[in-house]
Amino acid sequence: MSSGDAALIKAVSRHVSRWVGPIALVFHEHKSEIVHVDLHWIASTQDRPFEVLVTSGMSERPMATPEGEEVPKYAEVLAILPAGWPLYGPALEDKRNYWPLQMLKDLARFPHLRKTWLGCGHTLADSEGPSPPFAPNTRLNSLILLHPRMLPERFATLRAPGGREINFLAAIPLYQEELELKLSEGTAALVDAMVEHGITDCIDPHRTNVALCNWRDRARPLHSE
Repeated sequence: MSSGDAALIKAVSRHVSRWVGPIALVFHEHKSEIVHVDLHWIASTQDRPFEVLVTSGMSERPMATPEGEEVPKYAEVLAILPAGWPLYGPALEDKRNYWPLQMLKDLARFPHLRKTWLGCGHTLADSEGPSPPFAPNTRLNSLILLHPRMLPERFATLRAPGGREINFLAAIPLYQEELELKLSEGTAALVDAMVEHGITDCIDPHRTNVALCNWRDRARPLHSE
């Protein structure tokens, strides 16, 4: 059981406030498993027309990174949501609205529960087969972690108390076909397809499935003149 690292929470809060915006609300965890995970909500503004959720607590402990490899041992995760996404009141009890918050909490605990690590380009899905959708109103069912593209570059890394260098990674939900594209052709192929079709870090439960678009493009027959 963890009650949270007060110095870490304070450092993350200051970092978020400096580089993203003022924190509107913190979703505090009352019971914690392995690490104490809070969610910081930075509300949308006219200049920043999207909601941001950032964890604090994942970096309480180092991840089990591969021995001898220079990869970040500490991380926090974030999600970007469309402006106006319900983040308080009874509407948040609806799974169709709550699932990004649950996704972040699960992500923050995952490397510590599984004794592994998470980094840029890593994907998460059910190892036993296609995962069920995150919620009834979407077919998105897995995710990829990437460096945040919609936030200031200086936000991506924090030097926290105790010498911890914390990386902030954006959780981008994927369709099953997009996950399979990434696993077969690599991260660059998936990211290129997302950029080509205008997919940003901002979660859209009904967005275009870029793997199906690419499949149609590859499957289109060539016609000679």
